[in-house]
Amino acid sequence: MNPVIIKYFLKTFLLAIFSLLVLFLFRFSVDGQKFLIDAGGISGFASIFGALWGILVAFIIFTVWSQFNNTSTYIESEANALKQLYRLTLCLKNQKAAEEIEETIKNYTKLVIGVGFKAVSTGQRNPQTSEAFNQIFLKLRQIDIDGERDQLVYDRILGQFKELSDARTKRLTESLTRLPAPLRVFLHFSSFAVILAFAFPIFQNLSVAIFVMAVLSGSIGLLLQVVADLDNPFVGYWNLTPKPFERFLEFLGKE
Repeated sequence: MNPVIIKYFLKTFLLAIFSLLVLFLFRFSVDGQKFLIDAGGISGFASIFGALWGILVAFIIFTVWSQFNNTSTYIESEANALKQLYRLTLCLKNQKAAEEIEETIKNYTKLVIGVGFKAVSTGQRNPQTSEAFNQIFLKLRQIDIDGERDQLVYDRILGQFKELSDARTKRLTESLTRLPAPLRVFLHFSSFAVILAFAFPIFQNLSVAIFVMAVLSGSIGLLLQVVADLDNPFVGYWNLTPKPFERFLEFLGKE
């Protein structure tokens, strides 16, 4: 079994055990009769707050899932833009310049694979990849135009480089976007509040209380871990890899 899945279930199990301990603490350390008087009010609070918590979680999951999908799309877009840029340089009359551009493209791609993805997984940009990307632009500026045909090709190359730059910017922006810290804190606080609300002795049957608490805390534990996993697209069970860039390198190797 995947180690990440094992870690998921272990954390969920520990949260369920902790929640049950809180349940037993409330159950046997307070006068249940006093709480039974307000059982209706506590149940109403738990229902309303639980519904609000559910809406919050649904919104957050939608947000992080959209971010995850957008990042995946921009990774593919940037790799495809690199391939298109390389193909356009082959149309230049000056093949020496085309070969130099190919080397800078290849170097940039290797750096993205080797250190770029690792950097964004920690919420940082890598200066090496930025410098390598700038080198591509500098090489493009040094191209000598030889005739009208080259001018048309060069204009198309510059347009393609703009598309590449836009794709790269979007990829980095999405890759480095995380849930705001206050929202994460509120999510965890509200999750604990939901568990605490159901820890009150509002169920006369202990077996029912244990079942409800175990299912509730287990579900909350899994949801919190899924949110944390999707929030960083490069670590955890659902993670994005530089596979599109690796395929592009393989493509260059066959040319």
